[in-house]
Amino acid sequence: MTVGTQQQLSPVILPAKAARNATVTFMSNDSTIVNVTSEGVAQAVGVGTAQVIASADGVSCVYTITTELDESMIVKEMDITLASSTIAVGETTSLSLGVLPSSASNYASVSLSSSDPAVATVNNFGKVTGVAPGTATITVTAGAKSGYTSATKTVTITVNSKCSQ
Repeated sequence: MTVGTQQQLSPVILPAKAARNATVTFMSNDSTIVNVTSEGVAQAVGVGTAQVIASADGVSCVYTITTELDESMIVKEMDITLASSTIAVGETTSLSLGVLPSSASNYASVSLSSSDPAVATVNNFGKVTGVAPGTATITVTAGAKSGYTSATKTVTITVNSKCSQ
């Protein structure tokens, strides 16, 4: 199944007479991958493999469902920019990230890091803070979750001493 889609599960109960009175219950072993309603509608909500168990009158069957992203959900390209590539100790600047296709931004896993946190730090929201004079490389990795190829880009920030006036 593709993430974002749903499918009706229809277990067959035999003999046919038993099917008339049977109440079927459904349960997913991992609702972060496949969620299932009480009516047996399986919804692909994450990437991976999950099992949905359908039970009636003490008899069960197992559906093994593998989910994946479609091409519009996978980061193909990205661009990052800093509002300013030079800041002073104690100052901040913002990092902006754009991914293509833009629809992949809802499914991408993004991580940010600094090559030298003693010079500049970066938080999960792209705020870069100057810590000490020097140069650091800010790396952004964006990719689809669960093992899909990631894109990585870097920018360099220079932190200068704070000038007193």
